[in-house]
Amino acid sequence: MPPTSVASYPLKWVDKRFGAFNVFPTAHRNVLNYGLDKRHILAGTFVTAESLAVRQKNLAGPMKCEDKPDRPFDQLSLFDDPRRRQFADIAAGGMQLAGANVVEYPAGTQLYRFGGDRGYEGGWWSDRSALMRILLRVEPGQPGMRGVQGGSQYNIRDYAQRYSEILTYWANGKGANGENASNLRYLWATRLMAPVRMLRGLGAAQRNHTAVQPGDGGYITYESASDDNVQLFIPNIFGRIGACKPGEISFFQQPVKWLPEVLEMNLVPQIQAKLAAGESLRTVLAEVDQWMILGNRRLGLGSGRAPAS
Repeated sequence: MPPTSVASYPLKWVDKRFGAFNVFPTAHRNVLNYGLDKRHILAGTFVTAESLAVRQKNLAGPMKCEDKPDRPFDQLSLFDDPRRRQFADIAAGGMQLAGANVVEYPAGTQLYRFGGDRGYEGGWWSDRSALMRILLRVEPGQPGMRGVQGGSQYNIRDYAQRYSEILTYWANGKGANGENASNLRYLWATRLMAPVRMLRGLGAAQRNHTAVQPGDGGYITYESASDDNVQLFIPNIFGRIGACKPGEISFFQQPVKWLPEVLEMNLVPQIQAKLAAGESLRTVLAEVDQWMILGNRRLGLGSGRAPAS
């Protein structure tokens, strides 16, 4: 078991391909994912003191689900690179390896994510610039610009699905009782209460190929998504958002959920009117952040005190 005093860190862990890594607790010096850096992206693994303790108990193994306490949970498994498929236990292929970086967002930063009834628990999030593109259905005006081709024809939920390259078979997943429970039902908002390190990069192209052979014949379905848009992935978020780990500070404000239809009716027209009146994008973004986190659709943009941007 790794030592627990702050003075005893960093520990050391050696990767056979990439050499020695410093190892810290997942939450260290009031920063979540304290030791995460570019080398972890290349290695595809982010070992923390907690996951190292699990490895030392010889309980490490392929992660299958988030609720198994005997797994180390340290494979990043994010990158669209066939050589890294051995790390395919967590959302492999979700982000392009080229250009991916580690960023640290300070307290006060607001993040957004589409999901179902407990959809805030996942690791994939968007910043407020991405949210604005989704709300306004921005189409890329030239190669390399962010947005979704043909996006102006979509509703918010469909645009978000394409923006984040979420394939339909996942977005329309079945609920616990077999009902059709869209995983994009709500837009969740949260604000960081302390610094959090995460990965930032472009979404990787997604492919789904399904062959079905019923008794009277067969058919094949094929779907792809290839819009290059900025996405965020937060390792070790599970169990920390909507709750606190024992002995840790709170890193995330209690999430607020919105129906996209409410945003379409209430928020989008306000954004469009303010931009048309010449209000700066910076000011509008700050007002949108405040509106979203208050969870009160009766308020207008600018009704509350806008957070510092």
